[in-house]
Formats: sequence, structure tokens, C-alpha cells
Amino acid sequence: MRKRFARMCAIGFTAVAGLVSVPTAQAVDPPAAAPAAQLPAAPALPAGITAKDLKDQDDIRTGFAKLTDAALTKGGFDDFVDRFVDPDRDRMKKFSKEKFAELDGSIDAFAKAWKAKYNQDFKIKAKDVW
Repeated sequence: MRKRFARMCAIGFTAVAGLVSVPTAQAVDPPAAAPAAQLPAAPALPAGITAKDLKDQDDIRTGFAKLTDAALTKGGFDDFVDRFVDPDRDRMKKFSKEKFAELDGSIDAFAKAWKAKYNQDFKIKAKDVW
């Protein structure tokens, strides 16, 4: 009997606490923009040093675009593997002698679905890669 009474008290307390602690909905104003004087200054290079534009983003985007094209080409597993660094390439080369009928079938299904939906072949451009 005491266990049941204790259980009922616990359930009642939880229900009351839940009703009391439910936050009310309030409109929140967007935070005001910080004045220019409070914004931190851009980091500066030491005197005599200038920043160099390496165009790394373009190289990375081109690499991802080529990797994607290789991955979505039937029979393109070797080309896909060749785009990795040496340790990864060496690990994946042992699979290059296999026939990838299931993978080629999936690539073909993807290409057909893409063509049916967008009325053009799938081709990724480097500028479209993030």
C-alpha cells in the first residue's frame, strides 16, 4: 500500500512540476548587429609579408569533380582509385582485378534515372562543387 501511495505521489509531483516548468512561448527579437567599432580587426601579417593567392579552392573543386566523374563512370574503378594518395591507392588496387557488375549496374541505373528526371547526362562541373 505504501509503495502504491509513494508511486502515486511521485506521478502527481512529476505532473505538477511538468506543468509549472513548461516555458511560455515568447517572441525573440533578432540580435542587433554589433557596431563596427566592436568588431575584431582582421588578423594582420607581419611587416614585409604579403598574402599569396594559391587558388587552392579551384584545385580542390576540380579534384572532387574528377573524382565524382570517375566514381560514376561504368568500368571507371581504376580511374577512381588513381585519384587517391599512394597508401589508399595501394590498398584499393587489390580490388582492381575484380569485375564490378553490381557497381556498374548501380551506376547505369543512376545515369538512367538522372537522364529521365533532368533530361541530360550527369556531368559535374568544378564550379558547382562547394
